[in-house]
Amino acid sequence: MTRKKLLLIVVVCVLAVSIPVTIALMHRGSGPPDGGGGGGTADVPTDDSTTPSTLTILSLTDGSIFVMKAGASDWIEAHVGMTLKIGDIVRSGNNSSAQITFFEGSTIDLDADTQIEVAALNISSTGSTTIGLRQVIGTTVSRVTQLVDTESSYEIETPACVAAVRGSAMVVKVIGGGITWVTNLEGHIWVTANGVELEVPEGQKCIITLGGSPQLVQSDEGGGAGGGGGGGGGSSSPNLDIGLTKVPGAVQAHEGDTITYTYSVTNSGDVPLSGVSVTDNMIEDVIYQSGDANGDGRLGTDEIWTFTASHNVTAGDPNPLVNTAAAAGSYAGAGTVVAWARASVDILRPAIALEKTADPVQARDGDTITYSYTVANTGNTPLSGVSVADDKIGNITYESGYLSGDTNGDGILDRDETWIFTATYGVTTEDPSPLVNTATVSGTDALARTVESEEAAASVTISRLIVEITHPDDGATITSSMVTVTGTVSDPAITQATIAVNGSSHTISVENGGFSSDENVSGGVNIITVSATDGVIVGSDTVSITVVSPAYGIRIELTWDTADTDLDAHLIRPFGAYATIPDDCFYANKDPDWGVSGETLDDPTLDQDDLHGYGTETITLRQPYEQGTYEYKVHYYTDRWHGPSTATVSVWINDLWVGNRSREMSINDVWDCLSIEWPSGQVTWTGE
Repeated sequence: MTRKKLLLIVVVCVLAVSIPVTIALMHRGSGPPDGGGGGGTADVPTDDSTTPSTLTILSLTDGSIFVMKAGASDWIEAHVGMTLKIGDIVRSGNNSSAQITFFEGSTIDLDADTQIEVAALNISSTGSTTIGLRQVIGTTVSRVTQLVDTESSYEIETPACVAAVRGSAMVVKVIGGGITWVTNLEGHIWVTANGVELEVPEGQKCIITLGGSPQLVQSDEGGGAGGGGGGGGGSSSPNLDIGLTKVPGAVQAHEGDTITYTYSVTNSGDVPLSGVSVTDNMIEDVIYQSGDANGDGRLGTDEIWTFTASHNVTAGDPNPLVNTAAAAGSYAGAGTVVAWARASVDILRPAIALEKTADPVQARDGDTITYSYTVANTGNTPLSGVSVADDKIGNITYESGYLSGDTNGDGILDRDETWIFTATYGVTTEDPSPLVNTATVSGTDALARTVESEEAAASVTISRLIVEITHPDDGATITSSMVTVTGTVSDPAITQATIAVNGSSHTISVENGGFSSDENVSGGVNIITVSATDGVIVGSDTVSITVVSPAYGIRIELTWDTADTDLDAHLIRPFGAYATIPDDCFYANKDPDWGVSGETLDDPTLDQDDLHGYGTETITLRQPYEQGTYEYKVHYYTDRWHGPSTATVSVWINDLWVGNRSREMSINDVWDCLSIEWPSGQVTWTGE
C-alpha cells in the first residue's frame, strides 16, 4: 500500500499590521536568501549578522536539549542563545523542554521527548516571512505573530499533515502512527485534509489520522472515526471499528488528589487492528496494562485492552474536570479508525465564611450579650456538620444554636443558603473591656474534608471604672507629700468622679474617658479612693500610701531644658543680699553657716552646681532658724551659644509639695522667683 501524506492547512485572518522594528532592520542590503524554504526568491540581506538564521535562537532550555547541525551526524548539547539555521534538528529529552524564538518574533515551545527540524527561514524584499518546521514526534506549542501579508507563512509538517497558521496560537501533537492533534489556542483556524474543510473553534481541537478526514474531538462519542483507504469492496472489504470507554477512579476529588483513569478499548469490526494507542487531551502518558491475550500486538475482535493514566488535580483545573480521550487503530490497506470517550469528575473546593455581631455593643457587669453568627457557603459543594466555635461560649451546633436559613431543612449548608446561629453570654467582673471574643465556623464536604473559616470577632465595651495609681505603687512608702492619681473610665456617660483622701472628698472632672488629680497626703498611712457613677453602676478603687515624717522645712528644686547651659539657684536669708557671702546660698557658697553658730540643721545646702544642664540643683534648709522672708532667685549664667532655656522651680514646705512655676530665660537674666515667710511657711510667687 502506498501511504498518502495528509495535507492540513490552518488558515487565520490576516491583519494589516506593520512589521516589527527588528524585522524592518533586516531589509537592508541584497543577496540570496540564507537557506531554502518558501516565501519568494527576492533579494535578502547579505550581512550575516541580520539574516533570519542568526536571529533565530534557542531562547529557553530546561533539562537535556540536543541539536544536530545541518550536514552533521552527531548530536551536540544545546545552550541558550545558540543560533539555528535551515537543516538543524532540535531534540528534547525526558523531563526537558525548550523554546525557539524566530527572527520575526514568533515562538515555538518543545515539550519533553519532542523532535523538530528547521526546514525554512526566509524574508523577501517585500517583507514577506517564511518559517517552516518538520515535527517527527512529541508536542509543540506555537505562538505566531501577525504575518505581514498573505505571502507570509508559518508551517509545521508532520508525518500526517501540514499545519499552517497566521497570527494565532496552536498546539501540534504527533503520536504513534503519525496521528496528529491540532488545538486552536487563539484565532480562527480551518483545517483541510483529504478534501474536507473543518473549522476548529477557539479552545477546541481536531484529530487527523492517516487517510482520514479532520474531526473535532466530541464528547461521549462511541464507535470509530474511520478514514479512507478501504479494501476492494463487496463482502471481502474489511469492516474497521474501534470502541473506547473511559472511567475515572473517583467521581469527586480535591485539589492535590490523583485521579486514575481506566480506558477499555474494544474491536467491534471483523479484522484485528494494529498500532492501537490511547491519547488524552490532559494527560501526557496513557499506559497499556493488559488485554493482548495472544501477545501479537494487535487488538483482536475478541479482546479488550486496558490502559491507565493518572492526573494530579491542580488549582487551575475547572469544575467539573472534563477530559477527552481518543483510541486509534489501523488495518493495512484499510486506514485508521478513532473512537472518543469523555469522563467528568467534580472538583470539590469547599469553603465557608463567618460574620459575627454583638447586641448590645456596650454592657455592664451582669448584662447578657446576644451574638449572631452569619454563615455562608463560599465554596462549590454542600457542607454537612456545620458548627460554630466561640472562644468564650464554646461550640454552637445546628441542634443548639441554629436560628434560620436551611431552606430545605436537610441540615446541609447548600451553596445558595446562608445560615444564622445565635448564642448568649453573661458579662462577669473578670471580663476585660472591651470584651473581644472570636469565633470560627467549620463544615465537612462529601469527601470528608473539613474546612474552617477565618476568625470573626465582635467587640463589646464593658462600662466600669478603671483606676490606676501611677506613682507610687499601692502600699509604697514615700517621703513626698504629693501623689498623682490617674485613671480611665470606659463608660463615656461618666464625666465626673470622686476622689477621697482619708475620708475628705472632692469632685474631679473626667475628660475623654480619663482623669488626673494631684493629692496632698500626710505623714503615716493615707487611704485614697476614687469612685465614679453613671447613675446606675459605681466603680471604685482604693490604694494606701505611707508617708514618713518631714525631713526638711524648705526644699527648692531647679531644672531647665537646654543642654550645655548653666543656670544657678540662689536662696537668700532674711535681710540678706543677692550673690553675697554668707547671705546667699549658691554655687560659690554651697553650705553657709546660718542660724546658731556651729549648728548644721539650720544651715542650707546646695547639692550640686550643674554646669552643662539640665539640673537638678536642689537647695535644702532642714530647720530654718531665722524668721522673716527668704528669697529665691534664678540666674542664667551662660548659654554657650544655645540661646534661651526654660527654667522650672518646684517648692516643698515641710515635705508638702506647694507647686511649681516655669519661665523662659536668656543669658544674664535674673528671675525673682518666690519668697517664703517663716515660720508660717507661706510661699509667694513673686515673679508672676
